[in-house]
Amino acid sequence: MASSDAAHDGWNNVAFAARGYAVLNYSVRGWRESCGPSRAAVKLVQDTLDEECRSRAYWVHVVDPRVEIRDGQALIAQLVDEGVADPARIGVTGGSYGGAHVWQLALLGDHVTMPDGTLAPWRSARGEPIRVAVAAPFYTWSSLVHALAPNGRAGDDAVPSREVVRRPVGVPLGTYLNGFFAGGPAMGNAFYAPPTRDPSADFTAWFARLSAGAPFVDDPAVDPVLARALDELERRSPLHAPIHGAVPVYQVQGFTDPLFPAAHALHMRAKILAADPQRPIRSFFGDVGHDNAKNDRAHWDLAHGEARRLFDHVLLRAPAPASTRGVVAGATACLPGQRPGYLVADTWSGLATSSQTLRASEPHGFTNLSVSRASIAADPLFGGSGCRVVPAAHLSTTSWGFRVPEAVVAGSPRVVVRARFVGTDAEVHARLWDVAPSGDAALVSRGAYRWVAASRLKPELGVQEIATTLSANVWHVLSGHELRVEVVGNAAPELQASALPSTAVVESVELTIPVARVDALQPTAR
Repeated sequence: MASSDAAHDGWNNVAFAARGYAVLNYSVRGWRESCGPSRAAVKLVQDTLDEECRSRAYWVHVVDPRVEIRDGQALIAQLVDEGVADPARIGVTGGSYGGAHVWQLALLGDHVTMPDGTLAPWRSARGEPIRVAVAAPFYTWSSLVHALAPNGRAGDDAVPSREVVRRPVGVPLGTYLNGFFAGGPAMGNAFYAPPTRDPSADFTAWFARLSAGAPFVDDPAVDPVLARALDELERRSPLHAPIHGAVPVYQVQGFTDPLFPAAHALHMRAKILAADPQRPIRSFFGDVGHDNAKNDRAHWDLAHGEARRLFDHVLLRAPAPASTRGVVAGATACLPGQRPGYLVADTWSGLATSSQTLRASEPHGFTNLSVSRASIAADPLFGGSGCRVVPAAHLSTTSWGFRVPEAVVAGSPRVVVRARFVGTDAEVHARLWDVAPSGDAALVSRGAYRWVAASRLKPELGVQEIATTLSANVWHVLSGHELRVEVVGNAAPELQASALPSTAVVESVELTIPVARVDALQPTAR
């Protein structure tokens, strides 16, 4: 079924039903009308729900496998017992919040998580064994801690551990976090558990703690609310869930999505292939996902077509797709003259054929109050959908420019900053811009890093070297253009500003970019 929304055109309930599928689509517990605003006397207050809803914990659990995932499995089991669904041919797909459900279901395979956290075989009420046969998660998270409070430590070439993504606790999102935890109830879209009612889903207290700002200490003896929040957010993270079975996966992730950038899909891809190098998993990356993404129709059409062929093969026994493995990456086009197209490789690292390292030693300083006029344009909600292009004069003076020959950035840029910090806790926000001769600067990539001193009680005065991986992209750098690295200590409103005083004097910056040839961009994936 055609849709004006490229993200769902041909990939929606009506389109699936038209292809012969039985389709299940439901409101997750706590959201919308699952027992939500229409059954409450006061939309913002959980305790004003009618008695039926209050007695059944109808509040948001954010993809807790013991609750929300088990709810979905129970509904699927009902369809199996009613003869509507084939228990051996279950396909699951969804985007963003729904994509996290898809990953959890795919990893569980033929298991269900019980309320006490133990696993049991997935059976219908009549005893039918059920399993997921194919999965397509779109623009979603691998780790909620890494997504909501990135610390800049996780790369894209390996599965980060719990310790890597949460120590130190990173920089909380700004506008997106406010939208999630404050906007849902305010708009009557969601209900959260009343404070202290459910310690495993006390989002009101967790949001208040994150909003209070740094210092953040991941220690239950020092900061129990924060530590519990991190523990529970990781419970909702497929990155740390065990794998059961070998479900074929087609994943879609956005280069230009600031909420769940490409690294989340790369981490899940690495997790799956580490367990089974022959596992069918195909990954598509492009200008898709949450704002800032343009949600390029050509990118979505290609992704939907490939995913559809996999689903039809597994569930309808149609011919096999050309490939169920490898990586397809669509180029982001924001500036006049940039070449569209796709890079295709067997592996993520195979997209690039070489790398280039650029260095600058012009000193610049920044503080926790240092901002950039470009930060407003970079913000995902204020700026809306599509490319972020600003006058180069809007970039911070704490920036370094590099002339490069025409090439394609193919992967994740890496920035090394050598600086003298004064303070105990600092934010380091790096953005990579493509500056055209016209003076227009287009945002290519970004990253946030939390620097902490060895002791939170004693500032460090020596020179520190920090290295962080920026968000991935496939980006055509035209001849005569300049790549510019911008570093600031405050990226509000996109990320939470720190009130802790800090100063940094940058002595040198190093930028490493993975590179592909321009003629490697293909007009389509093949």
